[in-house]
Amino acid sequence: MDDNSINSENAAIQMKAGIYIAIKDNLALRTATILDAKHLCKWWNDGKVMEHAGFPKGLNTNEDEIIEHIKNENDNHRRIIIEIDSSCVGEMSFRIKNDIAEIGIKICDFSYQEKGYGTKAIKLLIEYLFHKRKVQKIILDTNLKNTRAQHVYEKIGFKKVKVNYNAWQDQVGVLQSFVDYELLKENYERKETVLRNLATIYLKYDNQILMLKRIGSRIFDNPMWIGTGGGHFEQDELNHPLQCVLREIKEEMGIEENEIQDISLKYIALCNIKGEVRQIYYYFGEFKEKPRITPVSNEGELQWVDIDQLFHLEMPFTASECLKHYFAEGEYNNYTYVAAVTNKEGKAAMYFTELLEY
Repeated sequence: MDDNSINSENAAIQMKAGIYIAIKDNLALRTATILDAKHLCKWWNDGKVMEHAGFPKGLNTNEDEIIEHIKNENDNHRRIIIEIDSSCVGEMSFRIKNDIAEIGIKICDFSYQEKGYGTKAIKLLIEYLFHKRKVQKIILDTNLKNTRAQHVYEKIGFKKVKVNYNAWQDQVGVLQSFVDYELLKENYERKETVLRNLATIYLKYDNQILMLKRIGSRIFDNPMWIGTGGGHFEQDELNHPLQCVLREIKEEMGIEENEIQDISLKYIALCNIKGEVRQIYYYFGEFKEKPRITPVSNEGELQWVDIDQLFHLEMPFTASECLKHYFAEGEYNNYTYVAAVTNKEGKAAMYFTELLEY
C-alpha cells in the first residue's frame, strides 16, 4: 500500500470516528464526523438554537448538505462537537489564517446551558489553539443582544474591540448589531486578575423580603437564594451601580423604579474567588405597596420570605454575611460599609468597616 492510500484510509477513519482534541473531566471536544450530520441538522434547523446567529427560522438544511460541509473541512477549518458524558450537546468551530483563529460556539441542548459548560469548552479550545496550533490571537463575534455570551467571553479574558451597530439583516429582515472580541496569547498566558462588578438589591415589605432562587448561574455551582434582582454591569454602568439594579429588576421581573422607595447602598463587598476579584454592590429598598401578585422572574423562582426565616436559606457567603450585618446594625444607620472576605484559619471570614469621608 502506497503513502497516498494510507493517507486516504486514515482520512476515511477520521471522517467517521473523529479526533478528540481536548478532554477534561466529563467534557470533551472532538472533530465533527459525517455521523454527526444528524445532530447538526437538528440544531441548525431549530430557530431557537440559531436565533442569535441571525436565523430565527433555522437554516432549512439537510444531512446531505452538512455531510458535504464536513468533507470539505481541513486542519485549518474544523467543526468541533462538544460532548458531555459522551452525549453530543453542542458545537464549536475554528478557522485559522495567518496565526489568527476565528472561533464560534453554541450549546445547543438547552438543558446544558447556564451550567458553565460553555466557559469550560471555550477554555479547552483556547488551550488547544494557543499551545497545539500555535496561533497568536483568537477572535470571535456575538450578537449585541446576547449579553450572557459577552459576560462569558469577558470573564475568560477577551477584550471588546468594536460594536458594529445595525451591521446586517437577519433572516426576517431585522437589523442586527454584533460585538467583535479578541484574545491575545500573551495576555491570556499572563493570567491577569479579572475584576467582576456585580450589583443586587433586596426589596422589603413589612417583615418580608422578596428573594430569588437562582438556578443555573455562571457564578454559582448550585442553586442559591440571592437578592430580589441584579446582575453584571453593562459597559455604561461601571460608574453607576444603581442603574444596573434598576435595569435588572425591570428586565427580569417588570418592577419599575416608581414602585420602590428608600433605596440605599449599604455594602460594597470584595472577595477573591479562583483569581477573580468580585466587587459586589448591595442595595436595600422597600416596596411602596406589596405587589398583589408575586413578580415573575426569568432568572429563577421568586418568593416572599419572612425575615426570621431568611437564614435558613442557602445563600452565597458574602450575601449571607451582609444580611446578618444589615439586620443587626446596618438597618439602623445611614452608613455605607465596605466588606472584605478573607481566609481565617482555613475558613471564610468577612470584616466590615464604615465608608467615611476623610
